[in-house]
Amino acid sequence: MINGLKYSFEGFASAINGKLFGDNGIITAISVNSKETSKSGHCFIAINGKKYKGISFVNEAINNGAKLIVSDQKIECDAPIIYVEDTTRALGLLANAHKGKTKVVGVTGSAGKTTVKDMIAAVLKQKYSVYSTKENQNNEIGVPLTLLEKNNAEICVVEMGMRGLNEIAYLSKITEPDIGVITNCGSAHLGLLGSYENIFKAKTEMLDFVKETAVLPSEERFRKASFEKGIKGVFVGDRGDYFPTEIKQESGTISFNIGKCTNVMINSIFHHDVLNAVYAFAVGKIFGLEDEKIKKGLKEYKKSQLRGEITVINGCEIICDCYNASYESMEGAILNAIGYAYTRGKRLILLLGDMLELGDDGVRLHRKIGELCKDKAISDLYVRGELAKEYIKGYGKGIYFSSNIEAGEEIYKVINKETVLLVKASNALNFKEIIEKMRELENEEF
Repeated sequence: MINGLKYSFEGFASAINGKLFGDNGIITAISVNSKETSKSGHCFIAINGKKYKGISFVNEAINNGAKLIVSDQKIECDAPIIYVEDTTRALGLLANAHKGKTKVVGVTGSAGKTTVKDMIAAVLKQKYSVYSTKENQNNEIGVPLTLLEKNNAEICVVEMGMRGLNEIAYLSKITEPDIGVITNCGSAHLGLLGSYENIFKAKTEMLDFVKETAVLPSEERFRKASFEKGIKGVFVGDRGDYFPTEIKQESGTISFNIGKCTNVMINSIFHHDVLNAVYAFAVGKIFGLEDEKIKKGLKEYKKSQLRGEITVINGCEIICDCYNASYESMEGAILNAIGYAYTRGKRLILLLGDMLELGDDGVRLHRKIGELCKDKAISDLYVRGELAKEYIKGYGKGIYFSSNIEAGEEIYKVINKETVLLVKASNALNFKEIIEKMRELENEEF
């Protein structure tokens, strides 16, 4: 439920290019969930997705207090109706109209966008009121909801995901980013877009809508893209405007310098998070923050659940990085876990699952990860998932599990205070279930 709005039914219809049928009235809230209720009445927007059809829940929404319905299909109900061409698009129009004077920082990329979004929010909160994308609300429904939920925030940091061409363009048209951030362009969604060229094209669609400045990787192709689109670019990485030096990893933290700003610290064991932090540093400087405030924000940043957080089970330090997995993030996670285990004087165990959406390159890239494990002499390799079998083929050895429960039960037998366990896979494999099973087994012993 999104509160704090105030529209007449007629005004609401005008804002979303719809036509009102029924009596006029006033709404102060909207909902896309029929189970949400409002004492003063609200508008229910009947989003029709692939799994759920909003029009099937109109009567439930009315029973829960909805006084106005938005639909893109003819329906009969006991409430005024606004008809639109597409309810999802109507939600986007409403969000754009609701943006107001809030500055928007749009964040996208093949990997790391959630971390960068969270780091930027942590930095900007040192000076401004900030709202940012919650959980995984980064699609054509979640992005408008984020803008609608921001209330009077001075800055809204919006994460933008995509599964095909023109999606980032659509989300950018809704948000109209003042500052655009593209973290990288890698293999994620290769299976959906077919080529690295298409991935780059999709990610850089944002640049057509950025109002002020784009923060980009310091690769030549990004420099060229910003120049061709007439966007001021700030570049991160080697030979860029901002880049990290003197990187030092300690127990659970990494420190580094950015130009004259020394001893920047983040709570992470992943070296790729250093570059993520530099993106946040660059955005902080654009918004006029002093170095010490930026450092404070980065130090206060905390990883989201399952995105590299460390938990301890049976004495074993478990690196839970199973929200998503591309080839680049898998390679980086393994290399960082090797370094972390080495500095702790512990044996490293890998539990790896499928990297999804890699298309025809899936088998090759999974075998390449297996070859990396062989090259680094990983002694304990466990895998789960159909494509994950290719890790074993690439290495020549490893143990395969047919279910998450089996994986949790067997891995629990080999972890202890002398081990570090990296758990890494695409979110669809639900490796969270493996962690929960091991935690359950630990609790049974007490």
